[in-house]
Amino acid sequence: MSNLKRILSSFKVRESLNPKIWVKKDNEIVMNPKVREKLLEVANDFIEYLKVDVVVTDIIMTGSLANFNWSSFSDVDLHIVADFSQFPEEQLDLYKELFTLKKTLYNEKHDITIYGYDVELYVQNETEAHFSSGVYSVLYNEWSNKPKKENVKIDTSLIKTKTNQWMDIIDGVIKNASDEPIDNARQIIKKYKDKLKKYRTCGLEKQGEYSDENLVFKVLRRNGYIEKLHDFENKLVDKTYTLKEGETSIGGPFKTDIENGPSNHGKRAFGNWQSDNAWDVFAPPGSVVNAYTEGKVIKIRNTNKRSGKVFGTQVTVKGEGNFPDIFYTHLKNVKLSVGDSVKLGDYVGEVTEWCKDESCTEMHNGTHVHIGLPKGRHIKELLVNSDKIFTGSESTSPSNSTSTAEKPSESVGEKDFADKLIELKNLNQTLNNLKPSGQTLEFNPNVETIQIILQILGFSLPKWGIDGKFGNETEQAVKDFQKANGLTETGVITKEEINKLIILISKKVTEDPSVLDKIQKTKTATISTDTTTKPAETVTSSEKPTNKVSSTSDNEYAIIKPEGYTGNRVHVLFGGSHTSGYSKNSAKPEAIKKYINVMTPYANNIIIVVTHHMNSLANVRAYVKEKFGGEVSSLAGFSQGGREAWSHADDSSLSLVGLIDPSTYETGLPFGSNTILYCDPKNWGTSGFYGQTRKRLEWYCENKDKYGSKVVCFNKGGSHMNFGILKSFYEQYGSKM
Repeated sequence: MSNLKRILSSFKVRESLNPKIWVKKDNEIVMNPKVREKLLEVANDFIEYLKVDVVVTDIIMTGSLANFNWSSFSDVDLHIVADFSQFPEEQLDLYKELFTLKKTLYNEKHDITIYGYDVELYVQNETEAHFSSGVYSVLYNEWSNKPKKENVKIDTSLIKTKTNQWMDIIDGVIKNASDEPIDNARQIIKKYKDKLKKYRTCGLEKQGEYSDENLVFKVLRRNGYIEKLHDFENKLVDKTYTLKEGETSIGGPFKTDIENGPSNHGKRAFGNWQSDNAWDVFAPPGSVVNAYTEGKVIKIRNTNKRSGKVFGTQVTVKGEGNFPDIFYTHLKNVKLSVGDSVKLGDYVGEVTEWCKDESCTEMHNGTHVHIGLPKGRHIKELLVNSDKIFTGSESTSPSNSTSTAEKPSESVGEKDFADKLIELKNLNQTLNNLKPSGQTLEFNPNVETIQIILQILGFSLPKWGIDGKFGNETEQAVKDFQKANGLTETGVITKEEINKLIILISKKVTEDPSVLDKIQKTKTATISTDTTTKPAETVTSSEKPTNKVSSTSDNEYAIIKPEGYTGNRVHVLFGGSHTSGYSKNSAKPEAIKKYINVMTPYANNIIIVVTHHMNSLANVRAYVKEKFGGEVSSLAGFSQGGREAWSHADDSSLSLVGLIDPSTYETGLPFGSNTILYCDPKNWGTSGFYGQTRKRLEWYCENKDKYGSKVVCFNKGGSHMNFGILKSFYEQYGSKM
């Protein structure tokens, strides 16, 4: 059977739902408990991966596996449903792009299957129109929209005809676009991608999942034609970076003919790889050349010439690990010695002048560094590290040791980069060039992220590269970015620039995640060695998770102890839902540690212990007593940490009981003398448990006169996210701890 026939034969209505996913219980069809538990774990991991304190209103499964039209081609479509009204209206596009980026990267990095069906995650606005007739709430374990077996007749011959028409269109588009300039070709591809999307959406709106349009789209996806369109678009992106000699920019001012370097040198063959399998990498004299590989220097030769074919200093490095041997020539100011170890991105030398004769009264155009590699190796293998190679960093001698004032650079993976965008989004300050004011250019991780984005978007930093420092070059790149995007050319990064940068880079990475393969930190981050003021000591324990919360366990806690404090008073904070799983009592150490930076400023003359929302005060008391003789004197519960905090709302023996935007289960509860409810009901959703919590909090706000100053309500929405309301609470009431 041909692939097309096999796909078409999969379009049929089944007698029952998939028996691996669904089981019968009390005459009702419900999700297999094992499947539900696993999907909740996956969803919770993804929610934590989002790194945004988003109020989730539901977790649903939809698609053909929640219906009678499932097949071997089906996916498990798992949607995290959120109330997007919690976000500021002017930032909605930013959040949508961030969530799409996170979804793309998570699905790219994880290969999760349920009984052989791939799990695909998605963040869905609860107001978003959805056309599936089968929707199951995994969170609440009930049908939101129970599917009905329809008597549907699918005209497979019609689907086949329409599919073949679209296949012809896609083939024709690719053929015609291949003859167009790259920018025009990309516009053509985008036009037909949008057209195909609209074609499917129209069918779903009119006839639902069994519409001809939706089924045609499914065939094109399953037979690889949609992927073919995406692959061609990616090749167009690659072509942008592979042009002719002198035009292909591979790092600021550096340019080369990537594909034809060896054949160009073969025309004047010397018979050795150093000369023949080589690339001339063009750049102005004085441009810094950093190491393309790692290894040991085995030969250095200074020709003492600045003219002719053989000129400048030659350096040969014996490759180590997976790196090949490499030969550099036409350099000056080389500070290496034979025997030195060279790491990726270390300073090697600078591009030397190329004179027409030794008098150097006239200069050649086309100054360059010559890079030779062993036969069979290609310079493209090394350019994945281009952000580290082409930094244009200042000349520094290589060292075999790392200064205590420097933090070794780390590669930036996809997940790390997405997290950096979240950190950048949360930045509440402007960034600008510090050089004119005479200030020292300190490393700033947010500046580094901005530089990475600028480079990917095509705004180069030819001299200093991605170094995390906001100087003249970064200011100019920012101005270029502002000009290109219709913003005022100030050279200053404000919230407006940050939002625009994040939206553009999220779209670019979502379309082609491979652009992140080339991202790498290029500088060492300077860490202050000033010891006159020290932050509160943070103590975190083993990261190995445990599923038990009935007894104390190190990984359930983060402890913040102020320096010099010798007392034993403890304030306990029960964190939000992301600190533990929905499906079982499993602590999430990384999520717990997220509270350290938030809570450290309030650790004044008291030890703060952060734990997860499924823990109990009894466990915490036993733990701190055993660990360091601690005595709990106050507590608070944030978000779903309110579960435990509410059970102590009437305890006047505690100096403070904080109920901070808490999950709420009852109304009319009595408050102790030191209890404070600090909330904004609008931060909670409108459906399910979240809607119930919102209504209960609204009750307390409507009846706050009964509680005097113990109930403090807001009506803004959005302050729950990023711990805003948490910080506000401790600024107001932290002294009561």
